[in-house]
Amino acid sequence: MERPTSLEGTITLYIHGMMQQSYAVLVRVLDVGSIVQELRSRGRSSISTA
Repeated sequence: MERPTSLEGTITLYIHGMMQQSYAVLVRVLDVGSIVQELRSRGRSSISTA
């Protein structure tokens, strides 16, 4: 039962979780940006064709 090891493991897991969360948020934001661009280009093309 080593306290420092368990504490280190908890901190590592916490940091890893935070990094994963921030990465997921970043990917989501980038996805939203690409979706918005796609919708804009589609809207323009549909308007120009009509």
